[in-house]
Amino acid sequence: MSKRTTLFCAALLTSSLGLTAAIVTETANAKETAEIVAKPTTPKLRFENVFTQDAKSMTFNRAKVPGGWLVTSTLYSGPKGYGITFVPDPNHAWDGSSVE
Repeated sequence: MSKRTTLFCAALLTSSLGLTAAIVTETANAKETAEIVAKPTTPKLRFENVFTQDAKSMTFNRAKVPGGWLVTSTLYSGPKGYGITFVPDPNHAWDGSSVE
């Protein structure tokens, strides 16, 4: 592996770890300093709507998390409210429907 390839791989690894690094690369003509500024990645919860047939003024959403689901409920009418709970499901087998 060439020196340039090694530096490029190190830069990719550093970037994927969300770090900031300064590396020096050598070109045929001169030495250049390249700074790689990687924005730290912010974890994001991706919620999906769980269809509810009878709850007209309420929504349910779920997000896949390690070991199961985070489930939220929001009530929009009357005394407004919000709830969140963890549903254990290590294999994420729940398809969003209820058991008949």
